[in-house]
Amino acid sequence: MQAGRPPRRREALRLRGNYHYTQGEQVTKADLQKSVLDAAASGSFVTPKHDPANIATPLTGDRSVFTVPASSSLCEMFRSGTFTVEEYKKSTQKDPLYVVTPFDPKMYPVADMLLSGSTTPTSQCDRILVYSGSVQGWHGCGESMAVIDAYVSSSAWTFVGPVT
Repeated sequence: MQAGRPPRRREALRLRGNYHYTQGEQVTKADLQKSVLDAAASGSFVTPKHDPANIATPLTGDRSVFTVPASSSLCEMFRSGTFTVEEYKKSTQKDPLYVVTPFDPKMYPVADMLLSGSTTPTSQCDRILVYSGSVQGWHGCGESMAVIDAYVSSSAWTFVGPVT
């Protein structure tokens, strides 16, 4: 194997879109687009917890639920590339986290925040978090930039940089 070249299995997984990236691995916007679109096509990008069809179902734990307009526009946004991406590192996770900011004002709010056991939104989210999780695979949820900034200020998250 050539130095710096990932094993063939990793290459095959990356090409199939079910590869999860680890911290420090270079991810491009095109990689993210492909992985998210593959997850959306398989039905795994919007998990039941974050699906607007399940907003009336109370669940344990705080959660964000994509709004119907945002949920129905996610694939088109990722396909067209009309968003920016930043990478963050959570102090409690080994997998990277990507914060997506849509360009289209019709995407806002992207999600509503619900407290544990509630079906009534308490606040709105203006960012999409994209996880390249080793457990759940590629999936997304909503968050507000104010909360993200608070995580960074408290050192719970570290800003890695923009993804291009």
